[in-house]
Amino acid sequence: MSAWLARRGARPVGIDNSPVQLENARRFQSEFGIDFPVHLGNAEQTPFPNASFDVAISEYGACLWADPYRWVPEAARILRPGGRLVFLTNGIIRLEPAPSSHAKGPPDP
Repeated sequence: MSAWLARRGARPVGIDNSPVQLENARRFQSEFGIDFPVHLGNAEQTPFPNASFDVAISEYGACLWADPYRWVPEAARILRPGGRLVFLTNGIIRLEPAPSSHAKGPPDP
């Protein structure tokens, strides 16, 4: 998500609690010529100042794994007034219809 936003002129900042994920992110940034900061951390307690962001996005992250009584207030803290909290848990592959007995179309009447 951050790479997509960066290509469209946004200034994303990533945070993940997995060093392996962050290393992958850095490798992909280098490979595709994208550069934005990524931090090792936890959505329940971020290193960011109050009112730092217009949007906070959890893509298969905090919304699934973190304590909502901790990460939601933390997201509110780092969002500017009027900011948006977005969380994504399904991708396009998940939304594609699964094959069924009607894969070739409905049965003839």
